[in-house]
Amino acid sequence: MITILLIIGFTYIVIRFISIKKQLRKIKIQLNKKERINIILNDKDVEKIAESFNIVLQEQKQLEINIRNREEKLKQSISNISHDLRTPLTAIRGYITLLENCTEKERNMYIGILSKKSEELNNLINNFYELSIFDNDSYQIDIKAIDIVEIIMETVISNYALIKNKEIEIDNKLPSKSIEIQGGEVVCSRIIQNLVSNAIKYSTGYISIELKEFDEYVIFKIRNSVSDLTQDDLKYLFDRFYTVDKSRNRSGSGLGLFIVKVLLDKIDGEVYEVSLSDDILSISILFRYL
Repeated sequence: MITILLIIGFTYIVIRFISIKKQLRKIKIQLNKKERINIILNDKDVEKIAESFNIVLQEQKQLEINIRNREEKLKQSISNISHDLRTPLTAIRGYITLLENCTEKERNMYIGILSKKSEELNNLINNFYELSIFDNDSYQIDIKAIDIVEIIMETVISNYALIKNKEIEIDNKLPSKSIEIQGGEVVCSRIIQNLVSNAIKYSTGYISIELKEFDEYVIFKIRNSVSDLTQDDLKYLFDRFYTVDKSRNRSGSGLGLFIVKVLLDKIDGEVYEVSLSDDILSISILFRYL
């Protein structure tokens, strides 16, 4: 009887061993093919090993996807930068050629255009440079109390010439008192400047600015009339290099609002709300108290 039991036990062990060996071969084949491991075996240890392999495979696949996505974004970024720099440069070279044979009146006109295109090129380069600094984990901000009302008013006043030139109506709803938020002076000034510049650039004649206090935060809302903007554009407005002009023939790098988002993250702020109604774009951002 004991001999029979030993034979049965030994036979079971051999069959078990052969079955596990087959499963391990299957696992090896699936690993070589980078496929998810599927086993049907009542062995908890092997199942745990297979589960661990599956987790590693999934992480590896996700890493490969992320790398490919970053490579595609890098290629697109390089393409966008090249196009944005080439547009004003091509215009500048063209007008320099025209200066070689023109009247005095035409010369003055071309010089004015060259000055404008040079300024566009300078702004583009500054945006690229700022992004390389701001969008970096090593960039540190000296957080302190900032009077955001003063910064907004200074920004609007510094852009008064552009506002007047475009005949834009400004609806100022700012409070008369000071409101202090946490941030850095340079960072907060850049955030407001980029928002105001964006509103001026795309406004068809109307801009409003508003600041509201809440228990734990402050909301700055800027609204401007627009044309050729759709609801689909809203979710991309703060993306890197995004411009409503898909051909990218209009001057601009598509970095202004992206830099706003990057800087808000660094001072624990956020893009609070973006909406479009009756051709009025509304952007609200959140600042926190110190």
